[in-house]
Amino acid sequence: MAVLLAACGNGGGGSAEVSGGSDIPVPPVSSGATGPIPPAVLGVAQLPLSVYSGTNAQNDILDRAVELLTQTCMRGKGFDYKVVDPASGAQKTLVKGDYGITDKAQAAVNGYRDPHVVSVDSSGKVHTPPGVTAETGPAESPDYMIALEGSATGPLSDGQGRIKRAGCRNEALFTIHDYDNTRARADLDLPGRLADEANQRAARHPEVTAAVNAWSSCMKGKGYRYSTPQEPMNTKWPDKPSAEEIATALADISCKEQTGLVTTWVNTIVAYQRELIDRSAATLAELKKITDEQVKRAEDVLAGR
Repeated sequence: MAVLLAACGNGGGGSAEVSGGSDIPVPPVSSGATGPIPPAVLGVAQLPLSVYSGTNAQNDILDRAVELLTQTCMRGKGFDYKVVDPASGAQKTLVKGDYGITDKAQAAVNGYRDPHVVSVDSSGKVHTPPGVTAETGPAESPDYMIALEGSATGPLSDGQGRIKRAGCRNEALFTIHDYDNTRARADLDLPGRLADEANQRAARHPEVTAAVNAWSSCMKGKGYRYSTPQEPMNTKWPDKPSAEEIATALADISCKEQTGLVTTWVNTIVAYQRELIDRSAATLAELKKITDEQVKRAEDVLAGR
């Protein structure tokens, strides 16, 4: 992650504040190097805040344990439950952040589409990417759903977006995550809110806006008129990747490489996350303890302890 650590270099906005009246200063961020996007940058899932809400590896362990407990519970109620492999949802994805696509090989085949997502075109036809299984069979019975979710219509919540302890899946989640205890110990939503704030501030950072403008100029030089990387991603392309979409996607990534946009953007997110972590150190330290405890419980379940 050496590239990410470069976020404290020179070339930022000094101690100026991002518009919005906050006391969070604009961190100095160096412009990203041009050329192929470094692998360390593409591993953006391991940003500083992930330590407090679970890294990819930790979340895989948690998910596997929840699936195993759910299966055991469902079998006890007389239902066959097929365990979903969390790794199948953690494959290399096409879009990594607000800056958009980064993988040339995938873009050359899929354009702006994530090749691991089952989609439905305008005619209602289901498109299943290679190696991905689409669950398109008949709906499960109400009794099955009640056993799984606690309700025939889906997971039960308390009206505040928090699940209730009902059904095999939610029971498994409570067992691993210990919500009854952890909700009282710390603000479990804090890492997500801080990550959102860091992303929003990064998008307005002078180095990022300059890199976006440089990317836009590069795209214009290639015959495409887009102000931000989100615009081509949000374009309504044909149902299947066309030559035009693929050419646009490849030009998009080429311009990101020429301008250092992705590295600059990720460096900036990292810098803001560190600022925000420093300001919430006590709560985040407790959240890290909670995450470590959850992973230990999950490991015990997977080991049959």
